[in-house]
Formats: sequence, C-alpha cells, structure tokens
Amino acid sequence: MLTLILGAVVSLSTLPADSTADQRAFRQILDNFNQAWATRDADVFVRHFAEDADFMQAFGRYYPTRETTREFIRFFFSKQTEALKTRELGVRTRVVAPGIVFLEQEIEGYGVRNADGTEQPPRKGELMLVLRKRSARWEIVSYRYLDIHGGPIRKDPTAAGVSDIAPPENGEDVIRAMHARYAGKWYRTLSFVQRAIFADGRPEEEWWEAAVIPGGLRIDIAPVDSGNAFLYRGDSTFSFNRRKLVHGAIGHNILEILAFDDNQPPERTIELAKGEKFDLSRLREDAWKGAAMWVIGAPGSELWIEKDRLILLRVVEPGQGGSSSDISFDKVVKLGQGWLGTEVLFLRDGKPFFHEIYRDWKIDPAVNMSLFDTPTWQRAAWIAQPQSR
Repeated sequence: MLTLILGAVVSLSTLPADSTADQRAFRQILDNFNQAWATRDADVFVRHFAEDADFMQAFGRYYPTRETTREFIRFFFSKQTEALKTRELGVRTRVVAPGIVFLEQEIEGYGVRNADGTEQPPRKGELMLVLRKRSARWEIVSYRYLDIHGGPIRKDPTAAGVSDIAPPENGEDVIRAMHARYAGKWYRTLSFVQRAIFADGRPEEEWWEAAVIPGGLRIDIAPVDSGNAFLYRGDSTFSFNRRKLVHGAIGHNILEILAFDDNQPPERTIELAKGEKFDLSRLREDAWKGAAMWVIGAPGSELWIEKDRLILLRVVEPGQGGSSSDISFDKVVKLGQGWLGTEVLFLRDGKPFFHEIYRDWKIDPAVNMSLFDTPTWQRAAWIAQPQSR
C-alpha cells in the first residue's frame, strides 16, 4: 500500500513572486517533483537541493544532506508499488529576506486502494520548502512535509526501515533499509576497552580498540606501548609485533562492515557482503532470543538482522578447517543515534572459543585516520599515557 509520506507529487497554480523569472523557477522546482515521481528517479528528486539541504518526511525521519536524502528516496522509490494521484489546494510564498523564500503548498492525495480493493479516503498534506537564491539560481535548503490526517493516525511505513508498502525481497533490500535508517546518524568514531577471553586456557588479554567509520579499526594489545597491534584499513589488514610490521594482506572485517558501517553507501556494503560469500538473493524470517529477525543467506552462511532496530546481531559462516563459526552480539546499548553490542560471543562448532566484553565505550573525537598510517607503528594518541609515580 502506498501512503503519502513525501508530499512531493505536485501541480502548480498561480504563484505570486517578485518577478516572472522567479515564478518560473518556483514552478520548475515543484514540477520537478512530478517528474521524479513519474520516473521514480531519486537523482531527479534532489536535482534542486543544495548540497547541505536537509530533509524531513511526514513521520520525522531526518536526513541532513542531499546525498543522504538521495539514498532514502532511492530506497523509497524501489518500494513504491502504486501510483498516487494528487490535486493542489493552494500555494503560498513569503519573502523571508533578500534571496530567501518560504514556499508552502497544500495538496491532497487520492486514488490509493486497500488490499480489498476499496479506495482510501483522500489525505491532505503540506509541503514546506525554504529556498535560497545563489548565483541567480534558486535551490532548496530545507524540505519538510506535514501529513494532515483526515482519518485514523497511521503507522509510519518506513518506521522499521523496511517499508510495509512491499516486504523486502532479498538481502540487498534489507541492507539498503539499514542504510536508510541510519544514514547521516550513525557515529563516525568509536573507542572502547575490551576483555579478550579465550576458552582454551590462555591468559585473558586487554585490547584497546578504536574505529573510524567507514574505513578503519585498530586493536592495540595491552600494554599498549609494547607495539603489538592489528589494523583494518579499507580492504587491507596489518599486524605489528613489537612495533614492527610483520604481516599485511588483502581482507576485511565483516563484523565492522555490517555491525557499524552504515556511513558508507549501501551498494559498497552489498559488494563486500557478496565478496564474503553471503548469498544476498536468499532471505527468510526467523526469531532469535525473542526478537524477530531477517536472515540473509544460505544455511551455514547467514547474516541475522533484527527487524525492529535494523542492526546486525548474528553472523554464521564457515570457519577454519571445515568448522562452523557463529558470532553474536549481546547487551546492545544505545550510542549516539546508533547502537553497540557490548559483548560478542564466538562459537566454533557450537562451542564457545572466544568472548569479548567491552567497557568505557564512547564516541571519541580523538580517534582519526592517523591511527591507521602504515608501515610504521605509532602510539595510539587517544590512549592516555600511564601516570608516572
């Protein structure tokens, strides 16, 4: 079922403006949304957006830039299954300051049918744009849409990221929905201290970890001045022993990519997941620890995504020597506008072999890409120097 959540299918009637040229520009901006809907083209939708334009749809979902808006609109159009008809009820403009105009349009959407074939009552909405004139061109700097309810308040069809306009058809749809939910919101830097607990009797270790999202994860093994560290940077991994680079290879940390990396384009995440041999064409529903889940992939190679928060909670994949690996996140906490699983359990053939327990987690501005410079080891600047006695 298509619901009116964008308020962007419009027709323009007489619009007062300071000049005929301005009037034509305003008409073009609004008519551009018509074209975007007709072609389901996200690039057309954001054509008149400034780079720093923000966007909020009827249910308060907020996107702070043109690019994050483009990704959401692309996802939304991919789920649109019905044509929405609209009629214009009125247009108002107000000059706020030289070169700044507030443009408001009231519209009515109709023609959407329920599953039983009956037509839904018409719904009214208010489209509100702040326009800025720059170099003789009008551009959108802020987009807001208000749904004026004419009946029972309805559920936000994108509240769970995956629209109920149509269910996700495959794993790619779920990954795009994860990105649409958190794009522009997920934290970009992270630090924490970890207990590394081995099931084979080895002594417990303390790991100091820092991440720049997307692009990097660094693990310093205590004592941190020993120079023992692991780095994941882009598509490469590096290890240091006593401050010397001893190994470098092509490879990714799939947990970092899928559990944290909602800041990179979803197509890149899809590409990396396929590279790790997850079959994104396969999708099923299941439950795990009392939560409804989307399960992506074939048996033995699966990504478990919680439906409610759209976060990765479990990865099942082949392990070393023909074994089966099962990695799960637990004790998930809210961090900024994202999430962090503060315990991670690793099973091999159903038995625990490694356990991570985090503490002192924070969004850390002291973490930056200089941590990932290679080939020379450098002390991680975000870790405080030990106090002298």
